[in-house]
Amino acid sequence: MTFGIVADGARSPALAVSSSVPSPGCSTAVATGPALSTVATSFVTGSEAPFGVAIAADGKRAFVADASGAIVVYSLESLTPKLEVVDSFRVNRDGQPAPPPLGGISPLGASLTPNGRYLVAAAGGGAVVLSVAGLEKGSPMSAWTVGKLSSSGQGAIETAVSPDGDYVFVSLEYSNALAVFDLETALHDGFRRSSLVGTVPLGVAPVGIAVAPDGKYLYVTSEATRRNQNQGTLTTVDLSKAERTPSRSIVSTVPAGCSPVRVVATGTSVYVTARGSDAVLAFDAKELVERVARLKAVIAEYNLSANDPNESGCV
Repeated sequence: MTFGIVADGARSPALAVSSSVPSPGCSTAVATGPALSTVATSFVTGSEAPFGVAIAADGKRAFVADASGAIVVYSLESLTPKLEVVDSFRVNRDGQPAPPPLGGISPLGASLTPNGRYLVAAAGGGAVVLSVAGLEKGSPMSAWTVGKLSSSGQGAIETAVSPDGDYVFVSLEYSNALAVFDLETALHDGFRRSSLVGTVPLGVAPVGIAVAPDGKYLYVTSEATRRNQNQGTLTTVDLSKAERTPSRSIVSTVPAGCSPVRVVATGTSVYVTARGSDAVLAFDAKELVERVARLKAVIAEYNLSANDPNESGCV
């Protein structure tokens, strides 16, 4: 494996790690595999344009963010999900719903706070925060809409919540950044002030976000490294640093195939779907951090040697 350093203008330097295993190129090939005939599948109605899904911790309910302007709640207590509530942002006109997106809110990626009290759905330049209790009761919109998290960015598409529930992270697809919001402060002051902490600079069209199981890192996919090309990346972000100084929280960036979008993290691996490569990529979670740490040690040794007149400056 080889290493390189990438500095982008005023942004803090990010360490780019390239693997000895080449990143897959763009492809439309379809992988072959056996059909799973024993898997039970059910289809349900209720959403016009389903996008984000968040499952309650007890596994009894699913909250679906509908990009047409609604949140749909399903019961999961039977094999076939049961539609319970459709809470809509739609504006009625003479008893008829107006065309989507409606009410200025088109919710996309969704996540639940660890305490299960709030659903956070990506919208606009940030996210809308919704009361789970209000959603489950089918209350009027004024009862289930708690507040909005806003930034000057555009294209909010996915959300993630910190393990303690105090911060919200939103990928801004059209602004090439990850927005960081102080949810605890927003809830405390009734969303009267901006709760934007700052942004993490990323590649072109960031989409997927995953939190490491130990809560130390965030993983974010970007569909490209620059405009008019399809080679994307996976960025590892120090979660605690992102809560304080987002612009200096990047740990590493690695190639991740063509148009990587979704990302899932386990304790040992990080999986990325590269839709432009028709592939699922697996990364070693430890190596995404430790190889960078070793590289930093080499750089520090080089700098010390370069400044020591008794050393040649070579490592």
